[in-house]
Amino acid sequence: MRNIKTICICIIAACVPLFLVVYLGYARAAGDEHDHETAQCQADHDHEHEDEQVQDETMIHPDPETEAAIGIQTAAAQRGLLETMIRLTGKIVLNEDRLAHITPYVPGIVQQVARTPGDAVRSGEVLAVLHSRELLEAKAAYLASVERYDSAQTVYQREAKLRDQKIASEQDYLEGKRAFAQAEIDKLLSGQRLLALGVEQEAIASLTPASDSLLMRYELKAPIEGVIIERQLTPGEYVKDDRPVFTVADLGTVWVELDVFAKDFSLVRQGQSCQIVSGDQTYEGHIHFVSPVLDAGTRTAKARVILANRDGLLKPGLFVTAVIREAIASDVIVVPKDAVQAIQGKSHVFVKAGQDYAARAVTVGRSGVEQVEILSGLEPGEQVVVRGAFDLKASIVTSTLDSHAGHGH
Repeated sequence: MRNIKTICICIIAACVPLFLVVYLGYARAAGDEHDHETAQCQADHDHEHEDEQVQDETMIHPDPETEAAIGIQTAAAQRGLLETMIRLTGKIVLNEDRLAHITPYVPGIVQQVARTPGDAVRSGEVLAVLHSRELLEAKAAYLASVERYDSAQTVYQREAKLRDQKIASEQDYLEGKRAFAQAEIDKLLSGQRLLALGVEQEAIASLTPASDSLLMRYELKAPIEGVIIERQLTPGEYVKDDRPVFTVADLGTVWVELDVFAKDFSLVRQGQSCQIVSGDQTYEGHIHFVSPVLDAGTRTAKARVILANRDGLLKPGLFVTAVIREAIASDVIVVPKDAVQAIQGKSHVFVKAGQDYAARAVTVGRSGVEQVEILSGLEPGEQVVVRGAFDLKASIVTSTLDSHAGHGH
């Protein structure tokens, strides 16, 4: 029995070293496999990191044919003004400060119409002639007052002379003086009435009883230089003094009435420069007036621009667009919007380096109409690709995809 125990102990003692050798060999193999996997993961991570960094540091080497086909253009990055843009709609209207609605001062029958719509007229030019009974009566009253004035003046002068000679009494002199003063007032009032009826001072001074054929004649004249745009009378018609019969407009200047919506109230101000676009024509102007109240129908405020219309192309009623540029930053580095390309979620520009182009990560700021602000990553004077940047980006993306495909294989 003792021999059997001894044999078992010997067998176990012999197996232990063999077990240890097998176990240690297995552990070493497992460790080597783990180390290999760890190394592979680290290599993959480094490769991915390289792919991320390549966008910031990669150099593009386009051959001359490719560069010409893309049409690459560069420009120096520079400090400048960053602007936003407001577009407003509106229409051309008549300049109401140079518009005349001509109404007769007296009613009468139209004897002659000298001008029609579309005719250019000068200030003071006769547009039509009326015969007016009211004007006849006013002129007759004036002539009568002139006769009384002359008579009263003669009596007064005679009484004054007789008083000085101690021939006439003081009472006769005073009565003559009062009659002359009253006649002078009547003459003045009669003349003022004719002036109010549109008769010129020279015409009043030249009135005599012998000019009876002209006493009924009323000339309707243009008060300003311009173009007749409306006529409301015909020969033989009886017209009253309560409505315009001609409208004359000076079309040398026009108003542009713009609609300003609530979102733009704070951006539109008097004195701002603006461009008025009508068809293929662009006109430079300034905001002359911004209404402080809203239009009840459109819920917009009116802004007004005054434009010269020397060529006559700005027709009242024509719809136009106004462009107002507003500065939002000054003395900042700006580049065209097309120069900035998004690569792997980051903003990049392409900077010319000799015959090559380097993708450069930049930090962008505010965006304007055509340009964008660069906060960091670019210095003034560096040559930036302003045309063809998208094609350069495409070449980077393509090369990156090819690289990934090669690694996958």
